[in-house]
Amino acid sequence: MSAGAVEILAEKLACGELSVVTPSLRALGNVVTGSDDQTDAVISAGALPVLAALLRHPRANLVKEAAWAISNITAGNQVSRLYNSLVSLKFFLIQSFLLACRTRSSTLWRRT
Repeated sequence: MSAGAVEILAEKLACGELSVVTPSLRALGNVVTGSDDQTDAVISAGALPVLAALLRHPRANLVKEAAWAISNITAGNQVSRLYNSLVSLKFFLIQSFLLACRTRSSTLWRRT
């Protein structure tokens, strides 16, 4: 963390190239399973808004990894400090859920 790895990973997370985003997302997901200090470093690096944006990515695996990382962030002791960030994140979660339901519904409708 002191070498700036978290900041670099957070920056790479937003680059848009799948071959860079995927490993960056997995690495940050692993960091947030660690101590509160490690999770704080990910938050301070600005990864939370990018993770929220990834919840709307067309690749389901990236959505799953982003949701996993966010759930690990919210499981820590810093939840009260994150409240303002998570209010906007709640909107993305609800929107993603509704989109997934709509997609499944239209897929089922076409099959019948």
